[in-house]
Amino acid sequence: MTKKSRIKFGRYADMTVGSLLIESPIKLVAMYYNLAAITFTEDILNELMIERRIDKPGKLSYEEGDALTREVSKAQREQHKLKVGEEAYMKEINAKRANMRRNRSGRVRGYNLTNSKANNARRNHGHGAK
Repeated sequence: MTKKSRIKFGRYADMTVGSLLIESPIKLVAMYYNLAAITFTEDILNELMIERRIDKPGKLSYEEGDALTREVSKAQREQHKLKVGEEAYMKEINAKRANMRRNRSGRVRGYNLTNSKANNARRNHGHGAK
């Protein structure tokens, strides 16, 4: 696949490889190791920092694929840390952690009724939401 190729399956069906390379490159690494039919051009593999190439069509076992994905992820984080500097990197990490805490604190435990089939029917019949 090239940078202009569309993923065409799953959550990222409408995204191109290039946009996913910017947004979440580790997803592309996981696709490369865990899916038999997915391969990328040499420049994309180098940009993703994939050193261990596998013959395609083919894939690794999930344990091996996940281990290699974690190794590549660690290498990508280290390279990013060197590029932006230690202080800026820690600010990014702390901002992500704070955002995760904020998102978790507003959640209600249990099943969310705001978009359930029954609650939508109640709203359509003129009753307020629970």
